[in-house]
Amino acid sequence: MGDVRSEREEKLLEDVIEKLRLIKDVDGIKKIQDAITAVISSGTVNVQQSNSDLLRALSRSWGLNVAGLVNPDFEDGLEGWTIDAGSPEIVTSPVFKGKKALKLLANEAVSQRINPPIPTDDIMLAPVSTVFTYADVTGQYLEVNLFHSDGSTRQVFLYHYLAGVWEVSTLAFDTGKNLIYIQLKGKATNTDPIYIDTLNLHHKKVVELRDNAARALGTVSFGTPRAPLLISGALVNPDFEHYVDATTPLPGWIVSGTAFSQTAYVASGYRAARIYYNSWILQPLDKRIPVNDLLMQTIMVSRRELYSFLRITYYYDDGTTSTQDYTPPNLYLWYQLTLTPTAGRILTAIKFANASTNALAIHLYLDAICLVEKTSITGVIDVSDKWTRQLGQIDIARYLGSPIGLTNPLHSQIVYGGAVIDPRTIPLKGTPQRYFSTASGEVQATPGVGSKLQVYGFYLAAEADEILRLRYGGVTGTIFFVLPSKGVASMNLVNVNEAGAADQNIYLEKTGAGNALAVVWTETVGV
Repeated sequence: MGDVRSEREEKLLEDVIEKLRLIKDVDGIKKIQDAITAVISSGTVNVQQSNSDLLRALSRSWGLNVAGLVNPDFEDGLEGWTIDAGSPEIVTSPVFKGKKALKLLANEAVSQRINPPIPTDDIMLAPVSTVFTYADVTGQYLEVNLFHSDGSTRQVFLYHYLAGVWEVSTLAFDTGKNLIYIQLKGKATNTDPIYIDTLNLHHKKVVELRDNAARALGTVSFGTPRAPLLISGALVNPDFEHYVDATTPLPGWIVSGTAFSQTAYVASGYRAARIYYNSWILQPLDKRIPVNDLLMQTIMVSRRELYSFLRITYYYDDGTTSTQDYTPPNLYLWYQLTLTPTAGRILTAIKFANASTNALAIHLYLDAICLVEKTSITGVIDVSDKWTRQLGQIDIARYLGSPIGLTNPLHSQIVYGGAVIDPRTIPLKGTPQRYFSTASGEVQATPGVGSKLQVYGFYLAAEADEILRLRYGGVTGTIFFVLPSKGVASMNLVNVNEAGAADQNIYLEKTGAGNALAVVWTETVGV
């Protein structure tokens, strides 16, 4: 039939082979690669369609690709999608990544049937199951309708906060359902178009090794391990990235007063919590945690006026509580605070409050709660064949003859191509261009003639209450980021492939005369 695989399928095949390469099974790579090539060449799979059953199944098994969806980034137009209402358009500008995005007016809708259905309990939530939206006017909504095999539905409204900026929102799902259909719709009350790009809907990573692969790799089996809590394992939505809609602004948290998720001012990621005066958020832990077992317990805190301050209340299993007060020493800066529950107690819940009673205290921000237990993994590993010879016998409860702990940590390595990589030798992406001034605007970086600038990241800070805009091509060029008011913002764009057009410089626009700092990491690349 000839080799007519699409670029998408070639990438999936490369990803599967790379996964096998990481587990160092050369025979397995050859056998699976030959099997895939044979099936595709035989014509039993229609390789002219991007939703090849074989490659989608492989992709889903290894956790590599968007689960069950065809053309989730609209790079193939509306292939795989059905127009339900209106005249949805595929546009080439604005786009978040790639070359195309979907444009929806009010009440316009597209949908896709998911086959086979996806158990909602197998869908990974924040930060991977997301959708990117854009609007020229603030306040537009994307309506996401989820249909289940039992006839029930879930409706999620994703609010777009800032005009002229791509924003990411996390999808939310009912538990215990099978997802069979998803619809994207412009909300009926929208006054302007909303644009959608890159719908991510990921399965949990589950790998099944069968037949030759199982015999080649040996058997890996655990008893009932107690896995380490890597970051905030006892909390739901600890970084506030999970957002449903305006009526459920902080999923997982009990809210009293006024508290909500926002994107305008964050310490990391895309969202942080904002708490008004005399308001609080509380969460019972999904397990009791001995305070003495905590290895790290921190939270990022900031405020934007003099009156706000944070009061933390810790709840223990014996019905008692303790409190901790903290006031960030400066405005418009993020501070990392160490949480201090009482030693020797069992923690059952935690509350964060803006304890000020001043009605002007409306800007207390929280982000990135880190609640980490000491690492404790138990279980039995039975390895054979190649794994025995490569790895030897492993005791992961002890290391070098002693219990794992701060003084005897479990070492790890980064390995690529059989060679160990020292993280200190990994180069930074791009060259930083630094600019500090009160002027109205300045060119940040200029490419060579016939070249363009690849942006790997940036940091913006405004001392005065003004707007900073990063543009391609001068004062009237395309905006790719906006800092809407006094404060700071930073973003890592490595692998996002954010770049201007040929010969376009990067320009910092300022609407005021206050001090501003901008650092942009760029690299000149060919067109």
